[in-house]
Amino acid sequence: MTSQLQNDLFELTRKQELTLNDLAIQEGERSYLQSQYEIVLNSIEDLQLDYEFASTELEDELICPVCGTIHENSMDSRLDFLKDKSKMEDLAKDLKQEISKYEHDLLETRKSLDDIKNDIKKLQDKYLIEDKDKSIDLENVIESYSSKSLRLKINTSRSTSLSAIHEIDIDIKSFKLDQKNTKNDQKDINRDFINYLIEFFQKVDVESLLSDKTKEPTDFKTLGKQGSEADKIRSRLAYYIALYNLINKHSQEIISPLIVDTPQQQDQSDKNYKSMLDLISNSTPEESQIFLCAVDKPILSDFKKKSHVVHVAEKQVISIGQFTRAKSVFDSFEFAILLS
Repeated sequence: MTSQLQNDLFELTRKQELTLNDLAIQEGERSYLQSQYEIVLNSIEDLQLDYEFASTELEDELICPVCGTIHENSMDSRLDFLKDKSKMEDLAKDLKQEISKYEHDLLETRKSLDDIKNDIKKLQDKYLIEDKDKSIDLENVIESYSSKSLRLKINTSRSTSLSAIHEIDIDIKSFKLDQKNTKNDQKDINRDFINYLIEFFQKVDVESLLSDKTKEPTDFKTLGKQGSEADKIRSRLAYYIALYNLINKHSQEIISPLIVDTPQQQDQSDKNYKSMLDLISNSTPEESQIFLCAVDKPILSDFKKKSHVVHVAEKQVISIGQFTRAKSVFDSFEFAILLS
């Protein structure tokens, strides 16, 4: 092989390798942008559907059917859907322009490859290598030589991609397992809630206010649509006691105290008031702390036997003389937190 042939061969090999490398990068970028573009188009469609759904609902709040999150359904919140959609449309336009740019670059790169192949053909017509009566195709020689480096890069990239895909698959499987467990937990929570609700509504004699539309804890607006105001007060108490028990059963955190302020509202009869007190006293978790604010009456005698009673003097819970002692208790508690 002459010196001139070697130089020509080296130059074509270098040009083809660089061009193939550019082609691989451009193909990868174009594919990535295309996937992002499709995601944005799906987001635009989802935002339009969300806006249409919110616009047809008259409730002030909407509950996400997937995660149960409560969203405000005001005019401003509905306009936010349109604003987000407009932003997504602008992003889609920018991505489309980027994709078009890469497609143009790909055409130019492929044209460069064709030019290199033409140069190889010209070189092959000019030089012919004979090896034991067998013609060696220069194009194949160059293809083989220049592809070694590219194959190495591709194999390295492929190994990295496979490793990343494997990690993503693991994350997806873990997410799906968590999602399945979350759905199972949600079913258990809803089932326990309905059981509590039925039991407590019966105890305060308002089972007629239960609704078939009540399926989960967030369906509070379906309760107490009928009945007297006194009945609605008792149904509300039963609902909150059901929630309190539900939180205690399914939460890992320390449950906070339950504060019930003046349950005897709307002229509850002694029988109904007694059922409310029994519900608070006997249907809350044993380890819970209850603060009951009520006007002192004989009907509270059983409840007071199990409680620490604080009498409100005039308009203050703590008199001026007790302030220093109460403050020292709070100060010691704060100091203990700082030490921990």
